[in-house]
Amino acid sequence: MTGDMSLCFATSLRGVRPPLKRVSAALKLSILQTKNKIHMATLNKVQLIGNLTRDPQTSKTPSGMAVTDIALATSRRRKDESGQTHEEVTFVDITFFGRTAEVIDQYCSKGRQIYVEGRLKLDTWQDKATGSNRSKLKVIGAEVQFLSSPKDSQDSHQSNAPSQSHDDYPA
Repeated sequence: MTGDMSLCFATSLRGVRPPLKRVSAALKLSILQTKNKIHMATLNKVQLIGNLTRDPQTSKTPSGMAVTDIALATSRRRKDESGQTHEEVTFVDITFFGRTAEVIDQYCSKGRQIYVEGRLKLDTWQDKATGSNRSKLKVIGAEVQFLSSPKDSQDSHQSNAPSQSHDDYPA
């Protein structure tokens, strides 16, 4: 069988192929089968809810496109064996482009709770001081929804800001 299919394939311990099973519509992954080899597509999607740890920082590219960087704090609560609750906080850097970046700059400030969808991106560079290679994992934001109202009274008339989703960010 050759071609692109929206099906999931699982092999048994004996190497005998069981029948193909359908995957839920939300998580369809393509499998390309060629010469008895299966190549599965990858998924790079991030969904976060958290609070901004600082005001957005916006700049423009040479072509005039807006670029906004934000830092988001997300938390996870868990109980240990003794029943004591612990909170684990994770800080995530997120970059938005285009109209979405402009809207975030206009409506968001430190402390605002938002929902973000995007993808992971690994930035790599060489440290100028030590010459060592460095890397940082960050999120390229594609969609945003504002979950809390603005804390600033000057922004209170803007509390019904629209959700933004644009595919105008670079690859």
